[in-house]
Amino acid sequence: MARTTTGKEPQLHVESLTWEDVTWVNIEGPTERETEYLAQNYPFHPLDLDDCLSRIQRPKIDEYEDYLFLVFHFPVFNKKTRVTTPRQVSVFIGQNYVITLHRGDLKPLVNLFRQCQLDEEARSQNLSGGPGHLLYRIIDRLVDYCLPILNKIGSNIDRVDEEIFSRSKPRPITENRWSSSVLPPYQKYRLIIWYFVFRVLDSVIVFSCMFHNFISSLVISLAPSILPPRTASLQYVQVFRSLT
Repeated sequence: MARTTTGKEPQLHVESLTWEDVTWVNIEGPTERETEYLAQNYPFHPLDLDDCLSRIQRPKIDEYEDYLFLVFHFPVFNKKTRVTTPRQVSVFIGQNYVITLHRGDLKPLVNLFRQCQLDEEARSQNLSGGPGHLLYRIIDRLVDYCLPILNKIGSNIDRVDEEIFSRSKPRPITENRWSSSVLPPYQKYRLIIWYFVFRVLDSVIVFSCMFHNFISSLVISLAPSILPPRTASLQYVQVFRSLT
């Protein structure tokens, strides 16, 4: 019979829920107390725990014998300042657990954990496939959350581009075309716009490649030791090999 448990560590921002043999530990607003708790209960490298508290940590994937450590960045839009800023999600994934650490302002991640806490069917759907499947469901929610933001950025770029280039053609420039002192305003705006466009696209492409390589490596190379047998089936291996 399936076993479900939910618990909260006293005086710590540590929440956990369990379905069968898979546990999801969620930590919102991690501090040194929470990383000390993880150090006492899991075989995590001290530098990984330090990275969970870092505000400038770059996205990455670190492989260890018993677990994987991942750092993701996802955008959060501030309606008051109308500025989009990155938020870090740190993830530890092992043989029978997934641990997520974040500041608590990524609503898709917060809502998914709350759904699993309150609804037995949600726990079954997200945790019954093993830790690899749970991580996929978490990232899938967060990526879907990013798509409207990217669409909005694209719409704003198209609108500004149309406003700039619908004006009359400016007079030609005979001096250094790329000097900021001689560029007309419309060309300065264009350079700024495309600078941010390429930064967004570069982040999306790098993230997609990292995630694809990570999932392929996780399923093909580490499935026997990291994932439960039911998710390390031949069908999964064949699917991910066909994508590489």
